[in-house]
Amino acid sequence: MSENFKISEIARLFGISSDTLRFYEKKGLVKPSVNELNHYRSYELTDINLLIDILFYRRLDLSLQDIHTILYQGDLDQLQQTLTIKEAEIKAQIEEQKLILKKLALTAQNVDEIKAAMGDVKIQPMPAYYVLLRGKNEMAAYRKSKRIFASDIFDVCQLVGVYHQQNDLIVQSAFMILLEKQMEDEFHLLKDKTCPLLEETELCARILMKFNDHKDIKAQIEPLFQKVKQKGYQPTGTIYINYMLAVSETDASEYYSEILIPVK
Repeated sequence: MSENFKISEIARLFGISSDTLRFYEKKGLVKPSVNELNHYRSYELTDINLLIDILFYRRLDLSLQDIHTILYQGDLDQLQQTLTIKEAEIKAQIEEQKLILKKLALTAQNVDEIKAAMGDVKIQPMPAYYVLLRGKNEMAAYRKSKRIFASDIFDVCQLVGVYHQQNDLIVQSAFMILLEKQMEDEFHLLKDKTCPLLEETELCARILMKFNDHKDIKAQIEPLFQKVKQKGYQPTGTIYINYMLAVSETDASEYYSEILIPVK
């Protein structure tokens, strides 16, 4: 004689409610034995095996109707097709979560760097970037970037204003959406393999600072040029201002930025 389990025992075993089990019974997914005298349900080992499959399919986000079809009307070919589709969906979700985790790690790294090295000048190799979009200003670039904003890749893109020194002025010449080459090498995000690389000098000065594009640009950038020259390097006249974090107690237009100044 096979061992039977009460509905409360099954609920505790699987960590689900008795109401859920009754709902599955109502939908025809599980078919426990019912005592005609007291209407108590009892589950056998075969019911437990069936419930294991049901809960697995629910974790795959299959509908109750699809699960019923698989269990009672389907065949192996149909199940194989369903599992193949779900496998592709889950792999895509995993890749999306990897990007979110990477963005989280990069943001935490930015916070650590800002707290530790705000205003310091570091001479380093110029990072390699793919230029996904380029416009004469932010709005021009944004109007062309709808597909990027709607894709997972945008989480790890960088929004960069490009400025040039012209005589006694510092003016914005472009706005770009960039993807660091190292990120592409790790995640293989680019569908358009013809995206150009940003060509620059081998070295740059990197400074982290609060930047406000509503204030005098020259007054904010010129002191950085002086710091670079004090280290024995000559700015080329191009400045890349990479938006990092919008954290401001007083002015929403002020944000933490990574300033890259190509040098020679």
